Amino acid sequence: MSNRKMKKFLVLGHPRSGTGYMATLFQRFGYDVSHEKMGKDGISSWMFAVEENQVFMDRSLNRKNYQFEHTLMTMRHPNDIVSSIYYTGDMKGRSLHYRQAYLPLENYQGIEKAVQSVVGWYALIEQQDPALIMYVDRQPAQQLAHFLQMKEAKDYPLIPALNRKVNARKHADLSWEDIKHACHEQTWEAYRRFCNRQGYRAEEDAR
Repeated sequence: MSNRKMKKFLVLGHPRSGTGYMATLFQRFGYDVSHEKMGKDGISSWMFAVEENQVFMDRSLNRKNYQFEHTLMTMRHPNDIVSSIYYTGDMKGRSLHYRQAYLPLENYQGIEKAVQSVVGWYALIEQQDPALIMYVDRQPAQQLAHFLQMKEAKDYPLIPALNRKVNARKHADLSWEDIKHACHEQTWEAYRRFCNRQGYRAEEDAR
């Protein structure tokens, strides 16, 4: 018999993908889901994609000690994620080392390394068959309300969108051309397919 603690919600993503936003959104619906800390109802943490102790916030937390009723994946425009981690420090130090233990990132540099991180980390999450992909740039409150109505069997009032960003950092923005120019062909093709699959079509495919 498993001795893992049961929690209701697990939200996974890549650094800078909206896990902090999702914790705040769950709280607005009345659920104690915390960002990189374990709440009564669950956690929203990119680090819980794997079974290792977190390296930020509550470092005692490890995915292997918990079971979750529902796993969700958070997503925003992949170019925004790549831009954010490239310019704001998530491609070095503890954040990078944590992902690099599971992804072959050593042979890549700069923007291409950021692209490989996003594609590879999301591949780990997709293998876990999340029940919902939450697109934080596509009316997330409506998405979550619909999901909760189905899973929790009760009605949820439509809450207004957050009028502020959560855990945001200022940075420059990389374009499709910036990213394509920085990547080898194989990396770019993998990224383009990933973006298209999530509904963010590269400009050359949107014509």
